[in-house]
Amino acid sequence: MGTASSGENLTVYGASMTIKSILARKSALVPVIEPTAPVEAALVHLEQDEISALIVSSDAERIEGILTAADIARGLHKYGADIVGLPVNRLMTRDVKTCEVSASIADVHKLMSEHRIRHVPVTRNGALSGLINILDVIQGRLDDSETDAKSLRDYVAGRA
Repeated sequence: MGTASSGENLTVYGASMTIKSILARKSALVPVIEPTAPVEAALVHLEQDEISALIVSSDAERIEGILTAADIARGLHKYGADIVGLPVNRLMTRDVKTCEVSASIADVHKLMSEHRIRHVPVTRNGALSGLINILDVIQGRLDDSETDAKSLRDYVAGRA
């Protein structure tokens, strides 16, 4: 698994903008499915929760893979309608890129861009802690920019 770490966090006038700030705004529930569950169960989960990715894990702590809508589309092309009865682990992406909760938003954005991925599982000391998507990261980057702009305005106005 590749990871983005917190070697150097993005610092904006003393504030560290990390993935932790994104997770604070999201539901604490992490979408997880067992590797042996049928794809049909994954489809139901994705539809009911209106999400496009599930973490594949036997114990909801160790990341064994990730199943995305793109994985399902590739599986449908390869296996046809028989896909619904296949176990999730036949379709999941095994080389999962992750990040620690302390990673900077900028580093995770770079990770997503470099690997052309839209979802990144978040870990805390190696254990599954959350799941973020590209929209979360973009919103985090926008929040960073707004914080920068406010800090600069305050500094120029003599309020900092």
